[in-house]
Amino acid sequence: MKRPCVAVDVSKSKSHYQGWISIDKKCGNAKCIEHSKIGFQEISSKLKELEGITNEKPVVVFESTGVYHRSLRQYLEDNNIDYIMISPLASAKVRKSNIRSTKNDKRDCKTIARAYFEKDFPLHKKSDEIYDDLREMNRYYHYLTEQLKKCKVQFKLLSDIVFPKFDLYVKDYSEIPMTLFSKYHHPDEIRNKHPESLAKYLASKTCHHYSYCLKEAISIIRYCNECQSGCSKDSIDCVLFGEVIEQIKSKIEEQNSYLQKIIDLARDLPNYELLLTIPGISNNLAARILAEIGDISRFPRARSLVAYAGIDPNVYQSGENDGLHLRITKKGNKELRCLMYLAIQNTVQGNNVIADYYHKKNRDRPSKQSRESCMHE
Repeated sequence: MKRPCVAVDVSKSKSHYQGWISIDKKCGNAKCIEHSKIGFQEISSKLKELEGITNEKPVVVFESTGVYHRSLRQYLEDNNIDYIMISPLASAKVRKSNIRSTKNDKRDCKTIARAYFEKDFPLHKKSDEIYDDLREMNRYYHYLTEQLKKCKVQFKLLSDIVFPKFDLYVKDYSEIPMTLFSKYHHPDEIRNKHPESLAKYLASKTCHHYSYCLKEAISIIRYCNECQSGCSKDSIDCVLFGEVIEQIKSKIEEQNSYLQKIIDLARDLPNYELLLTIPGISNNLAARILAEIGDISRFPRARSLVAYAGIDPNVYQSGENDGLHLRITKKGNKELRCLMYLAIQNTVQGNNVIADYYHKKNRDRPSKQSRESCMHE
């Protein structure tokens, strides 16, 4: 027998709530409240009303919205109120089960209540703050990565103007070119330099030996003497080129700093060392995978974790369609799925059990599907 509930349809700055005694018996109509202490106190009043009618302790049910539900969740935890967070996909499936699926804020309360009464959802346990911190830090690390990608795209665009075809002349397109471009923003500034002085500068600013820097300096000066830049050294493109380089260096430092914080925080978790025993998983991946999984004890079965990552296969069987060899659902944590795919790409390159399984699967199916099979296993 399910406990009575208060179903809450969460929006950005306001929500609708409605009490339910059972799946077909409501307690009052849906009402709108602001996201404030006074507004949330109305939910507490409705809980007391339900408890007085049924002599059972009711529970609050709402969808996990990512951001908007956070203030409601914090209020419930501060007041020791039991609550259940359900996936928006679960409530959407209930709503679409009707022939005519109508959606509005008031009806959504009924949909959320029906999802609660028809399916089994565990009470949400207050997770350890370390998992919440890890997840937020990993999401910010992802944000920094996206920002760095945009800077690198702009860098490539400007370098093709200022230093055209530079990547064809110099193989090392990382530390030495970035160090050189930080000081010299146009080929004209390098043409008359002596290779020895340029090599000394590169050796003092990078981890490479003088002999290697001298070889690179000769190659770079030869390139600068032959190339035709797409702008003059006084052009705004040169100024922007230098600014983009500084942005890239700054974001790389910030990204590395945040990644180290994530790793340091994850080291104390029980499953961190266990993940490191899997071939192909480094400190980076182990920490970030733990950040997205959170407390693994909240998954009762292995297939629950598989579904959470969205790597469970679609099931669609009808008539002559046997429903086999379908794509994965991708209805789950996208960040976790991407991290697991990266881990498998590293793992299958070695000599281990997972790599053997991958090569066995790869005989009769595309490599991407074989990697997805490894992720599932």
